Amino acid sequence: MQTAQTEKPSTWAETLAGVFIFIQFPLIYYFGRYLFPPALETGDPNLLIALTRAILFFSLWFIIPLLGLIMGWLKGFPRWCYPYVAFAIIASFYLSNASTPGISLFGVQIFGRELWGGRACVPGLLMAALAFLLTRSFRSLLVFFENGWKDWTRFTYTLFGLMPLVNFIAFDEVRDSYELPYQVALLIIMVLAAGAYLRSTSPGRRALSLVAGFVLCVLIDAVGPTLYWLENDGMDPGGIGSMVTFAIYFLVVVFLPALIGFARHLTSSPLEGNS
Repeated sequence: MQTAQTEKPSTWAETLAGVFIFIQFPLIYYFGRYLFPPALETGDPNLLIALTRAILFFSLWFIIPLLGLIMGWLKGFPRWCYPYVAFAIIASFYLSNASTPGISLFGVQIFGRELWGGRACVPGLLMAALAFLLTRSFRSLLVFFENGWKDWTRFTYTLFGLMPLVNFIAFDEVRDSYELPYQVALLIIMVLAAGAYLRSTSPGRRALSLVAGFVLCVLIDAVGPTLYWLENDGMDPGGIGSMVTFAIYFLVVVFLPALIGFARHLTSSPLEGNS
């Protein structure tokens, strides 16, 4: 029986699919900023059309994780697709608290100023329903949790899929010219950490790649904005302490799945450990 210790590395195609979730969000965001500059600043006479096109383009960062989710379901949730699950869930939660005032789709107003609420979960539920219809089984969902029980790093890697959003939030309201070098560095770190994780065969190396990725990203997310606001007189020492505290709590939370590995070690029999 193949265990977490003997699991083969992901293929290069799987590795590419696994790291793409970390590339797509910053790529869509920054490419969209240049492709669809703020309509008000450019004096676009067709403001509503411009905004609608921009929103449809930016919605790709929500659609792509959903596609990764359904592909992972159909394939039995291989290791590469775990971050797509976290990104899709958090993206749905984020959109449930968003509104699209004045935006129309094919001439139809989209909820006006009303929050999307539970309707933001509809695309994810439709994808899950489609996956179920194609497989006619919830076995893949059981495999998702079974593999996480066998190898806790899968759940921590799932949470690693949230880092593109965390990076974006950390540099919110920071000037673009200041933010860009940090975001490039963060992108490189995420891709290298995810690639190393997917290509590693030992649990220790997989865990080490995630530790390095999380720590470096959180360090940049804490230090970069802090330096910016200190230079612009926008942060007091109390704010610095709050960011450090958040960084510590965040790292503790993302590595809570390690307790699963500890619990499995305590509950496993000698026969299971030698299998």
